[in-house]
Amino acid sequence: MAKPIRNIPTLFGEEARKFEERALLVEANPGTIRIPRHDVEIVQNVLRSIGM
Repeated sequence: MAKPIRNIPTLFGEEARKFEERALLVEANPGTIRIPRHDVEIVQNVLRSIGM
């Protein structure tokens, strides 16, 4: 039985540029950027709700 294809969010334009800029910053300086626990919980809940 085939698995259904999931809808994966994709960033475009300015959002994509900002995301890549921040990702490169974090990659170059691991452990220097703090993410508020509340934000982490929101992301975890979203991922859990879509089965990831």
